[in-house]
Amino acid sequence: MVYQLTWNGRLIEAVAVCRRAMAPLGDTASADKARLLSALGRALSASGDYAAAVAMFDQARALAEQVGNERALADVLHMQTAHHLGYAEFADGIRCRPTGR
Repeated sequence: MVYQLTWNGRLIEAVAVCRRAMAPLGDTASADKARLLSALGRALSASGDYAAAVAMFDQARALAEQVGNERALADVLHMQTAHHLGYAEFADGIRCRPTGR
């Protein structure tokens, strides 16, 4: 739902839905939380908050790597690549890959 709201330009709603979805997860380390953090990062990126978006992507990548879920990491990298392309950081978007690879 967060992805759809973001792609439709309903950024305030996307951020609100994402934060509501993350609340029950608390401090739990999970693939779902990593995905939500990256979705939040993409919504923040689209709204123009570059620094907050980068912070969300950093957290999302670290969490996906911590839980060892490659599919979640792929989702995070997808959102991070979209962020880079949105800011015309094409080389960074192309280089977007798991840490250490």
